[in-house]
Amino acid sequence: MMTTATTRTPALPDWVSLHRTAALTGYSVKALQHKIDKGQLPQGLVWKIGPGRRRQIHLPRFMLWLQGRLKY
Repeated sequence: MMTTATTRTPALPDWVSLHRTAALTGYSVKALQHKIDKGQLPQGLVWKIGPGRRRQIHLPRFMLWLQGRLKY
């Protein structure tokens, strides 16, 4: 009897750094910073200031925002 191994992708945390968001989405860190500075991304919903005063992105909500499906 032969079994098939399944591979699982590790789950990503909801809140990730700008660098991780850039690596996963193709947006540059500078582009993400610019969107935050211009107020295009709602603070507290899509981004927040995390530990160490670093900006963090809520990845699932950011993806909804990209698709135009985020209601706020």
